[in-house]
Amino acid sequence: MNIIYLHQYFTTPEHFGGVRSYQFAKRLVEEGHQVDLITSSAFFPVPRKSRFQWVSRQEVDGIKIHAIHVEYNNGMSYLRRIYAFILFMLVSTFYSLTLPRCNVLYASSTPLTIAIPALIYCQIKRVPLVFEVRDLWPDIPVTLGILRSKTLIKGLYWFERHIYRFSKKVVVLSTGMLDELLKKDVPRDKIVVVPNACDLQDFTADISTNEKLNVIRGESNSRICIYAGTFGYVNNLEYLIDLAEQIKYQGGNVKFLLIGDGIEKPKLQALVRDKELGCHVLFMPAISKARLIPFLKAADACLSIVRDVPVLYNNSANKFFDSLAAGKPIIINHGGWQAKIIEENEIGLVLGPDMKKSAHRLLGFLDQIETISAERILAVARKNYSRDGLFERLWKEAIYPSALLEL
Repeated sequence: MNIIYLHQYFTTPEHFGGVRSYQFAKRLVEEGHQVDLITSSAFFPVPRKSRFQWVSRQEVDGIKIHAIHVEYNNGMSYLRRIYAFILFMLVSTFYSLTLPRCNVLYASSTPLTIAIPALIYCQIKRVPLVFEVRDLWPDIPVTLGILRSKTLIKGLYWFERHIYRFSKKVVVLSTGMLDELLKKDVPRDKIVVVPNACDLQDFTADISTNEKLNVIRGESNSRICIYAGTFGYVNNLEYLIDLAEQIKYQGGNVKFLLIGDGIEKPKLQALVRDKELGCHVLFMPAISKARLIPFLKAADACLSIVRDVPVLYNNSANKFFDSLAAGKPIIINHGGWQAKIIEENEIGLVLGPDMKKSAHRLLGFLDQIETISAERILAVARKNYSRDGLFERLWKEAIYPSALLEL
């Protein structure tokens, strides 16, 4: 079977970012299918021979990658990011039409604009579409007040409904997203829940120490909690700085290591300096998944933080799954399906908006953290979130049945 996989932010473990598309595309190739993956150079840097070269082609683990040279990062202004979305949308629309007709097109959002090249290709070449929803868009920017034009909002919701109607299957990353799509009258039999996954095989190396973390831990043997991801508005990392301030006041011996980049990072660094928290909150630049794993395995716990907005609780953060794969307790600050998993299985801690209370609870949790065995955490990962098991679901319930349908 020939499959076109459309994802603007594709990356591999050798680069920074989530590797969901890489892991699924690689498995499709291993099953004997041809995969043409159209992406941008945002998280998959490829050399450009000249300024006039729009697309570079490369093969990775059998995946035929078509990388469109469009820059993007969270440090860009909203206007600059919108420009990146539109540019990739236009180039990928025309470029995808130069590829031979496939059996099924798999399009992964965000942004929602990824649906435009997908819809045009599928309608012209009469190919079934499987649409993956990674974030509830436009719900999130509307709720956060980023989008305010009533006309634009109305148009985006119409476009979202059109995508769901046209798609043969809609893949969502959490049960929370499933509930939201059901409220939008998307038929239940059209929706397939395939959350992000734990790449357990990548975490199998026995890494008990990490020299950099040993230096950070110091002679006082501090507890170390790691956040690894984007430093954006939605991620609300000011929460961790406020938490660190309360822990300092309460005499706690905890250090937060924040790994990543984004538009909020300079502000966060300035805030740490102003509050004199340099010994409690430390920063590192973004690193590849391969380099990140030893840090996660040597930490005491991992963190996944979002702004206190209910629509964000439906996310399927890679940080959550990497923590499980590393056998480390996961600490979050929000409700939703992940909070339910943590509390039901006793594999982490769910904090709240009260900083004084949250700091006290975190200190008590870290004092008793040895009672949470790595094996208990890994058992949850193996049972519910193994990449191989979720790929099988994706294939059997979404891609294969869609490919059998005629437009």
